[in-house]
Amino acid sequence: MRDYADVGLYSGGGGLVSTAADFTRLAEAMRNGGEYLGQRIFSPKTITYMAANHLPAGVSMPAFGEERG
Repeated sequence: MRDYADVGLYSGGGGLVSTAADFTRLAEAMRNGGEYLGQRIFSPKTITYMAANHLPAGVSMPAFGEERG
């Protein structure tokens, strides 16, 4: 596993391009358990996985990605 302590900036979504409308559709599908406009686009298992915390143990969200001085 990589040591993240020395990294000052993370860009997990760097380079991804989309529209606000597409993001809204994604968020609505997640909110509805994987369905959008009555059509299933994600399985419930995928939604559970997407909503899970994937940070390593001991790493908090406020500290993740902040530049360290």
